[in-house]
Amino acid sequence: MTAKLTALPLLAGILTAAAGAGPAGNPAAPTPEPDPFAAHLTGDWGGLRRSLAGHGVSLDLEYTLFYQGLGSGDGYDNWDFGGRADAFVNLDTEKLGLWSGGGMRTHFEFRHGDLRCLRGGALWPVNTGMLLPLGEYEETVATSICLTQRAGSRGVEPAIGIASPMHLMVTEPGGKAIVIEFTAGAVKIHEAPLGVITNAPNYDWHMTNLRNYVNLSAIGLPTKTIEDLNFAPLGGGSGMIEMPGDYTPPSRFVRAVAFSKTARPTATGTETMPELFRILDSFNVPLGAAEGEESKTQLEGLRSSTCWTSGYDTKNLIMQYHTQHNRRVRQVDLEKIDFSRPGDFIRLPLDREKTQDLIDVTPAS
Repeated sequence: MTAKLTALPLLAGILTAAAGAGPAGNPAAPTPEPDPFAAHLTGDWGGLRRSLAGHGVSLDLEYTLFYQGLGSGDGYDNWDFGGRADAFVNLDTEKLGLWSGGGMRTHFEFRHGDLRCLRGGALWPVNTGMLLPLGEYEETVATSICLTQRAGSRGVEPAIGIASPMHLMVTEPGGKAIVIEFTAGAVKIHEAPLGVITNAPNYDWHMTNLRNYVNLSAIGLPTKTIEDLNFAPLGGGSGMIEMPGDYTPPSRFVRAVAFSKTARPTATGTETMPELFRILDSFNVPLGAAEGEESKTQLEGLRSSTCWTSGYDTKNLIMQYHTQHNRRVRQVDLEKIDFSRPGDFIRLPLDREKTQDLIDVTPAS
């Protein structure tokens, strides 16, 4: 149960309704500009908020109160209060008189009340609002500092009819990752603790959308008894019921998180790479499923809408891949390449021959 404090602009609504016209024969009073901070509990702070926004500084404060307990079953059954405060500070370098197109977004979080957030063996906690940020309670934590810089013009890319977006992930050998996005003419950088990325829409949207799938779990659903009848799940994997299975980027993001966070543990890169390809095989898009009816004439010579699948061992600096034409895994050992040597770029074809590499194991007669 959550209770979120919001402003109720009833007085503003009453005043607006009453100000339709002046006395008979007098023109109606000019309609005042809408207050952009009317929905905030503390309003415009006497004009200070509006003045700060005009100079490139915006500040938003939120407070959420939780009342949580165990509805049924065994375990800690007390009902307790807890809460969190969120502060968002955004800076616009152009309005601050520094440089054009730059910005910074920050998020500070504070929690109080030790609510039990991890229960039931689910893939996702029962209350993420009070689980994050990790750390001690009653401690203010800066959980996000996002620097943005508009790159290039705001125009449309003629080849695709929209401003060209780009989504990249950078991962260090220890596994920590960030996502870098170039969208709407701006550069945005996000921490990526789940190690998953897809395209469209932006990364922060995908992270919010994950909250719609907190029920997904590697643990199968239990048998239910109704009117002395036992209803058991049909086969394994029932904990993943309602996981989206289509080819859209939002659905692929959810599946990638679910599969990667429930994968078997591995000890070495040699063992991890086959597990990686097993997961990625779930994302091969059949030919024609992504391009649409109008693009059929452009599909000649292709066998899949997924042209290649690649995996990286960031500790041992190994890159492996297979292609739409040949599922045999090929490897590039980056440790064996001298990147300091001057010269032209070395280009390798994905496929020397666009045919499947088959081994005939038919026993000799």
